[in-house]
Amino acid sequence: MRTHSYTLCLTFLGACYNPDFWGVPCQTDAGCGGLVCVDGYCGQPASTDKDGSSDAPPTTTHASTTSGATHETSLGTTLLTTESDSKTTFPSSDTTTDFTTSTSGDGACCNEIDVLFVLDQSTSMASQCFEEGLMSAMVANFHEIFEVFSQKSITFHIGVTTASLVPENPPMCTGIGSLVQGRAADECIANKLGGLPYMTSEVHGDDSNVFWDAFFCILGAGAIVNPSEELENSRPVEAALWALHPDLNTADACNQGFARPDAPLLVFLFTNVDQPNSNGLPAGYNHPGGWWSLLNEERSGMSTRDRSALVLIAGPTGAEPVDGCETAAPQRIETFTSVFSADLTRQFNICDTKNCPMGDLTAITTFLLESLQTLVCSVCESQWHP
Repeated sequence: MRTHSYTLCLTFLGACYNPDFWGVPCQTDAGCGGLVCVDGYCGQPASTDKDGSSDAPPTTTHASTTSGATHETSLGTTLLTTESDSKTTFPSSDTTTDFTTSTSGDGACCNEIDVLFVLDQSTSMASQCFEEGLMSAMVANFHEIFEVFSQKSITFHIGVTTASLVPENPPMCTGIGSLVQGRAADECIANKLGGLPYMTSEVHGDDSNVFWDAFFCILGAGAIVNPSEELENSRPVEAALWALHPDLNTADACNQGFARPDAPLLVFLFTNVDQPNSNGLPAGYNHPGGWWSLLNEERSGMSTRDRSALVLIAGPTGAEPVDGCETAAPQRIETFTSVFSADLTRQFNICDTKNCPMGDLTAITTFLLESLQTLVCSVCESQWHP
């Protein structure tokens, strides 16, 4: 086993450090060589064998204790379904919208790319209009967003999950990390998604109208009103890692081949909380260093740092939030983010989405478009073969 020997410069901490400090037990920041001591660990990129392989993660079981029916999956995870007759929704996929058609592959910089959106749908997000602000910004610029994927990548997989459970999904796919499938009555997978719980270039690569209908069919599930305690337990990093886990991506599993281990990866985390200390990841992976190790294993351990990008829309770094903006400083997520290449990360203060009542969305709109337009090609540089 060996450890990659590159030097990392921290995006948010403004320092460079020896990677030998990553993952080292600590009590104070002084023992971390420039990193922050979080939950007793500093950090270290995952170790891999010379052929790029890595050890498989141990199995895990995490359970829900709130009321509702439970179901078992191949993850060995106890999942929960909830019921609610009152829901908030995103714009309907029946909205009359017409976009011009684009041709996929012209001027493409990516052979392939996987894109994952993790949306925190907790009550505090909805009550401050964070979710509404993000969706409004995406709707207003949907054509430009679609063009990035259709023109810059030959094949794309684009999936959406929540930061906790996914109660609107079929019973066997309500667990954390399952891709959102929309409301059962809409039959999004059958009617809009070509049989898969995510958008693909094969189905949506040429026509933005088709992409639009699929995207808003998925998001039509909206957020649960008066959710259970388990649904309020937001775990954005955990949700992303489970969504990419092989157990959820086999042909007959909930995510049905969404995550391709050899494809470049772009993850959007949208939340007003930090990843909590206690989570349902495999034993030994419940800290920022472990998250990177697991991601490295899920992505084949091949140049993961050069082929993975992260966009974080979360609370401000400082301890004091903006007046009227209820957020937590994302300290643990920022520690995780610092391991990514500095050129492949972006961060935006969620308080600048102009929470309720919604105001000017120029800042979040500009950020989203800039992130997509620059990161998609940048994260593909190491895999592009003309």
